[in-house]
Amino acid sequence: MLVDHSSLMLAIAFSGAALSITLFASWLSSRTESFLLTWAAGTLFVVVSAASFSYYQQKPGPWWALLSMSCLSIGLSIVYGAAIQFRRRVMAATQIGISILATLLPMGIFFPWGYAGLGFISANLGAMVVLFLTSVELWQARRESPVQIVSLVILYAVTGVSFGLCAIPIAMNSPLHMEGPPQNWAENINAVVSIISVTGIGAISLSLHQSRIALRHQSDALTDALTGLMNRRALFNKHGNLPSGAGVVLFDLDFFKSINDMYGHDTGDRVLRRFSEVLSDHLRPADTAARLGGEEFALVMPRGSRELTMMMAETIRTTFEAEELDTDIGAFSCTVSAGVAYVRGEPETLDAVLNRADGALYEAKRQGRNRVRMAKADQSTSSGVLHLPRRA
Repeated sequence: MLVDHSSLMLAIAFSGAALSITLFASWLSSRTESFLLTWAAGTLFVVVSAASFSYYQQKPGPWWALLSMSCLSIGLSIVYGAAIQFRRRVMAATQIGISILATLLPMGIFFPWGYAGLGFISANLGAMVVLFLTSVELWQARRESPVQIVSLVILYAVTGVSFGLCAIPIAMNSPLHMEGPPQNWAENINAVVSIISVTGIGAISLSLHQSRIALRHQSDALTDALTGLMNRRALFNKHGNLPSGAGVVLFDLDFFKSINDMYGHDTGDRVLRRFSEVLSDHLRPADTAARLGGEEFALVMPRGSRELTMMMAETIRTTFEAEELDTDIGAFSCTVSAGVAYVRGEPETLDAVLNRADGALYEAKRQGRNRVRMAKADQSTSSGVLHLPRRA
C-alpha cells in the first residue's frame, strides 16, 4: 500500500485533538457561544474513532470496528448539532439523538453478528449523510460570514463525499464477512481528505469565532444595554441625513427623577424598558427607535407625512399613559411628552431636525407635559396639536 493508513488515522486523531482543545479554549473565553463546546465534544469523539480504528488495523476484531465506527457516528452527529446550535442559537439535543440512533442501529446489528462489510457500508453512508446535513445547516447561516461559512460547507461536503466513496469498493469487492479492516483506494482518499478537512475546519472555525466576537462587540457599541434599542451613535450612523418627507419625534418621560426618588432606580429602569417596548411595538419596518440617553428617546420615520408623524407620536403617548406598573408600594402610571419635527424641503441633517424637535418638546413640557407638540417652523395653519380620542 502506498500510504500507511494506520499512520494517517493517528494523524487525524492528533489533528482532531488539537482542534477539540482549541474549540474548548475558545468556549472558555466566550461562554455564551455554547456551540463551541458542542463542537469540541463532537470532535473529541472523532479523535477516539480515528485512534481506535488505527488500533483495529493492527489487531482486527469486530468490537474494535464497532467502537471506532460508533464513535465516528456519535462525533459527527454532535458536530451536526453544533452547526444547528450555531445557526439557531438553541441546543439541538433531539436532532443529535435522532442522528445517533439512525446511524448506530445498523452497525449495532451488523458488526456483532459478523457482517463487517455491511457494518462498514452503513457507517460510511451514515457519515456521508450526517456531513451533508451539517453542510446544509451551515449553508443557511452563510450570510453571517460568507467566506468562512462557505469554506466550511465545502470542507464538510467534500469529506462527506469521501466517506460515500468508501462504501463503493466494499460493496463491489468485499464479502459480507470481512476478516480485517477495508484497504482500498477510497480509504486512502478519505484519510487524506479528513486530515485536510480537520486542519481547515480548525483554522476557519477560529476565524469564524473571532468574526462573531467582533460583530457582537460592534453590536454592543451601537445598542443601548438597558432597552436593547439603538443608542445615539447608532442612530446618527444610520440617519445622518434625512430626506424630504422624513419625520422625527423626540420623547422625554415626565417627572422621571421623581419616579427614581420615590420607587427606586430598579423601578425607573422598568419604566424605561416598558416605554422602549411601547415604542418598538408601534414601529413600521422602515422606522427606527433609539434611546438617546437618560429618559430621552427618538423615533425617526424616513417616509410619511407631518400628520402621520404627529399621529404616531400621539398614539405612543396615549398607549404609554394607559400602562400601569406594579411596585411594592402600589401601582402607578407614567406619562411622556413629545416634540415633532418634519423635513419639508431639502434634505437635512438629523442633528438639525432633532434640534427643532427638541424645541417642540420644550414647549410640550412648558405647557403642562403629557402632550405632543410640533416644531413651530414645521407648522402650517394647524396649531401643532393633534387631538385624538383618549383611550378608555
